[in-house]
Amino acid sequence: MQNKNAWRRKIRSVIALPETAKRMLRDERGNIGMIFGAALLPLVFFAGAGMDYGRALQAKTLLQAAADAAVVAASNMNGDPDAKRKAAADIFTANASVSGSTITAAQLSPVMGPGNVPTGDYSFTTQTAFGTATTTITIASTGITVRPVLVVPTTFMRLASVNSLDVQARSLAQGSTKKLEIAMKNEQKALGYVTYKKPLKKKRKRKQTVADLTY
Repeated sequence: MQNKNAWRRKIRSVIALPETAKRMLRDERGNIGMIFGAALLPLVFFAGAGMDYGRALQAKTLLQAAADAAVVAASNMNGDPDAKRKAAADIFTANASVSGSTITAAQLSPVMGPGNVPTGDYSFTTQTAFGTATTTITIASTGITVRPVLVVPTTFMRLASVNSLDVQARSLAQGSTKKLEIAMKNEQKALGYVTYKKPLKKKRKRKQTVADLTY
């Protein structure tokens, strides 16, 4: 008798399964919690990616400001290209490095091209708050160019297999020192750093005449 009752309970439970499943599908309680849980991970990722990207923008701003100061210092030096190169490296390091120190001439390494032939450019490294920056200085008859490059490690973007962001800047000084500021502004405008707006012209007030005072 007990065995028969046990089998009956089992059969009833099996028959009741579809009905239980229907009730679960009809139940809408807890949907908001499930949706929030499913959307939480993408929200955290995009917020973290924004922080990583913002840090890369800060690094770019630092490199650009230091490169601009470097070309100004090099342009103010007369004659010897080695002195210009050293001045540019010192000012860049003083503005971009964590310690704010300068470098020695021995730390400037010639850049080699194909066939291990020197290109005439020199490079050096600087330890910044965002990582180690490698800067190349080019001195030619047309002007002075400073190009820093930095690899900024990421934190949240590693979840998408993006372990770092490449950041670079470029500052160019052409012509004489009188034209230096104009050349730098044109360079920055081409790179999208500076937006120029035409100054608003002040409207001159027209003097009142006797005809204006007469109704």
